[in-house]
Formats: sequence, structure tokens, C-alpha cells
Amino acid sequence: MKRVSNQLLKDATAVGKSLISATDAAAARTSLGLATVANTGSYNDLTDKPTSIGGSGSFALTQFGFTGTGSQTVFETSSTDSTDAHFIVSVGGVMQSAGIDYVVTSGVITFLVAPFLNERINVLVASGGVAGPSGASGAQGPQGPAGDAGTSFVFVGVYSSSTVYTVGQVVRYEDTAAQTIGCYVRKSVSGSEVPTDSTKWDAMLVMPTTGGGGGGTTTYTFTRPEGGTYLRPGTTDKYTRAA
Repeated sequence: MKRVSNQLLKDATAVGKSLISATDAAAARTSLGLATVANTGSYNDLTDKPTSIGGSGSFALTQFGFTGTGSQTVFETSSTDSTDAHFIVSVGGVMQSAGIDYVVTSGVITFLVAPFLNERINVLVASGGVAGPSGASGAQGPQGPAGDAGTSFVFVGVYSSSTVYTVGQVVRYEDTAAQTIGCYVRKSVSGSEVPTDSTKWDAMLVMPTTGGGGGGTTTYTFTRPEGGTYLRPGTTDKYTRAA
């Protein structure tokens, strides 16, 4: 099919322009050898063409139609697309080239040369798109190393010298000589050593059982032994209580 652009029409002779403008669209295309093939309806009237295409995606075609005034070069559609590739434009049945015959800015079509008086301008705007297939799942990464096993503390009551304690068991113990009472956790092999044995037990909490006398307050300082396994070994706790 021979193609006639707006630029070629602009360069046509006065006689040629007169011939085209004086002849109906179908006769003009016939005289110029520009036969148009359409499934249904007239090329100048797309009212019977589909305006959307269904399917799994959201692709749609929107139709706009205008009539040339002979001087108007700007035609505004309601589309917000600003990409030339979304627009299919024909003038008088002749397909136009984006960037050569017209440009599109935010749905506004601007022609290089104004279409002739009563010349039909048809516009199709494609929007959306059909969803593509999902990509393949990526390979699973290697499993990280297992974390260290935690220690469960089990409170078993007041310390008894006749009981064999296992690692992780917690007892309450009162040291009458030191005038303290506290909670201790077994940290080494099973045994019944007194909780103040720092090689077998870690002190979790120790507080004084008596005041300093003489009224006022007294401060008790307890330093956990170095080498402890649990609960900030080697640190100092201070407790203040009424004397």
C-alpha cells in the first residue's frame, strides 16, 4: 500500500490538494491507490470497533475521533499516556508516523501539518498490558549453622546437702556466717557442694539478711567470682536496705 504522509500532502500542488479535498474520502483513496482493508465498518468510522480487549491482563484500546478544520494542528484526548508508542493515528485513512507526522504529550496530539478540512482523524490508544508468566523460583540458599544450645534454669527450692544437683538447677541458700541469702545455679557436674563453692555454682542474686545496726541504711556489696558461667560473672552488685 502506498503511503502518503502529511509532509507529502503539504508539498502537493494546488491542483492535487484541490482534487483530494473535493473528493470524498473513499474516492480520494481509490484515486491515489490507497485501498484500505477493514474487517467491518468504514475506516473513517470506528464506532463499531472494539474499544477494549479482555483476557487475563488489563490491556485496553481506547478510540478517539476528530474532524480536521484545515488549520487545527492540536487535538486533545482524555488519555494520560504520554508515549508515542501507545498511539495509533490515521488521517484520512493514512497511517501517520510518530515523531514525523505528529508528537504526543500527555494525551495531546500535535501534527506537523494541519489535516485538511473535514478530513477524518482516527486515534487508538493502547493502555495496560497482559501479565507475563511468573519467573522461576530462585535456588534455596544454604542453611545456616545451628545456634548453641541454651540452658534451662529450674528452681528446685531450698538447698539441701543431701541432694545431688544437676547443671541448670537453681536453689535458694542462706549463708548464716556471711549473713546473706541468695539464689545459685549449678554450673558443673552433678554434686551436693554448698552453693557458695564458686567452682560448682554461680551466684544469680545475693542479698544481706541483716542491717549494719545503729539506724539509717547499710549497703551490701557482692562481687560475683571470676570464671562464672551464668549471669554476668565477675561483676559487682550493691544493695541498700534499712539497718
